[in-house]
Amino acid sequence: MNKSRILIIDDEKPILTLLKMQLGKLNLDVAMALSGKEAVEKLEHEVYDLVLTDINMPDISGIDILNFVKSKPGICTRVIGMSATPWVMAGHDFDATLVKPFDLNTIQRVVASLGGNRM
Repeated sequence: MNKSRILIIDDEKPILTLLKMQLGKLNLDVAMALSGKEAVEKLEHEVYDLVLTDINMPDISGIDILNFVKSKPGICTRVIGMSATPWVMAGHDFDATLVKPFDLNTIQRVVASLGGNRM
């Protein structure tokens, strides 16, 4: 079976790199985007099983990414929001939310629970 495809979006490269390494342990096909704009471009051309997005980004927010994904059925099945300020995620239709800083094992567990580890 094909690997699950995940898109990680964060404007901080060290966080992207760390998450890619950690989620790579789940045998995922991991793509990265350093901005909301880059993420939208990828989402317009690729299909992902899961999007893991930071909320507070300078160009396009993670909430805008969520709304974009939900408005285009078929480009992604699940969206996880990440933020150091959890109240900004409240009331939005994320499949899961993570509060920064988070434990890397928690990331693996949440992603796996949403089907991001199909083999």
